[in-house]
Amino acid sequence: MKPGFVDSAVAIYVLWGLRRGWREGFPRELPRLVGAAAAIFTGSGLVLHAAHLLALAGQTTGSTLGFLSAPGLVVVSLLLVRRFRTRLAACAERFCPERRRRLSGAGAGALRGLALAGFVVVSAGLSGFGPVHRAFAERSVFGRTLFSTAVPAWESLTGKPLRPSADSARARTSAGDK
Repeated sequence: MKPGFVDSAVAIYVLWGLRRGWREGFPRELPRLVGAAAAIFTGSGLVLHAAHLLALAGQTTGSTLGFLSAPGLVVVSLLLVRRFRTRLAACAERFCPERRRRLSGAGAGALRGLALAGFVVVSAGLSGFGPVHRAFAERSVFGRTLFSTAVPAWESLTGKPLRPSADSARARTSAGDK
């Protein structure tokens, strides 16, 4: 199957990240890469627990605490991320030689673009909305590759399906047990 619109958009975004990383350099691009990876890998698991805790706090004290807790968590996490980014950028400036900063920055920018594009493609493919699912998960070469490799890897690592469906690894094993 030939690449479609989603594949072209992913390629353009990765190339944009590569160009931006080349222009900005490694010390500025490394914190962005680490921040994006941390947001994807920790956020995708923590969002379920955070939603449960906010719902529990809202039930316990009324909706006021839940209403105030969500923006408070966002502000605190943004402040922590800013502090972490400045420390990581200073560390990258110290350890990355001057002659390799542009090339390393381009690689980090491309990886960041690939990670964010992969997250968007998997999220849209898991949306459950037919036309969006088909465009991102079935008609896209990038999406099919992610759904055949990354989604089963995530399911086997966590032991939980990304979504309860007949084609998930957990659903196949539990159906075989019965």
